[in-house]
Amino acid sequence: MTDLTVIKGDSTVLRDLRREDLRRYRWWWEEEIEWQEWDAPWETETRGDAAESLRKLQRVLDEGDLPAPRRRLEIETASGRHVGWVGRYWVDSAAAGWWEVGINLPERSARGCGLGTEALALWVDYLFSELDIVRLGMGTWSGNHAMRRVADKLGFTAEARFRRARPVRGCLYDALRWGMLRDQWRTLRAGWPGVSVTPGAGCDPTGGRIWWRFPA
Repeated sequence: MTDLTVIKGDSTVLRDLRREDLRRYRWWWEEEIEWQEWDAPWETETRGDAAESLRKLQRVLDEGDLPAPRRRLEIETASGRHVGWVGRYWVDSAAAGWWEVGINLPERSARGCGLGTEALALWVDYLFSELDIVRLGMGTWSGNHAMRRVADKLGFTAEARFRRARPVRGCLYDALRWGMLRDQWRTLRAGWPGVSVTPGAGCDPTGGRIWWRFPA
């Protein structure tokens, strides 16, 4: 069994998949599916069914040999509530060494209060510390305003806009791409005061505004 990976922020924790997470994934893939309207919604025909997705996660748990560094981690709130996941994937090829990062928060009550921003920041920091890479990218479509805000808050540089390239629910949206260089991240990380996490329905903080910083 590969050693467990746990990365702790002030309001979120990134950790490896657990067997008890499968029940939550079944709910997200079969019942609470609203998140799929924002996560590459033009790929609905190739997304695969819930049963096959669950089988893939079950195989990961059965084999128990997780890649190092990780290709994905689960997002948990400080109180232990599983709310989503982060991941990385190749844009071009393994030889190019060009990874993109992504995040999903199927739990609607956990959105809009900074938890996703913190989780993605921890993930980017982990990847730059564990991988021999010079850049990370991220992308979305122009209708996904939440993801666009996250990219801006983390300091990613807007690198490309492909106009009217993403068909979503009968309309054409722009495809957007951002990038972050290792040296750029190091500079931002050193001077960054943190991200404001605003309490709200489903968010763990119970009062005031909480500012988190990177773990030492």
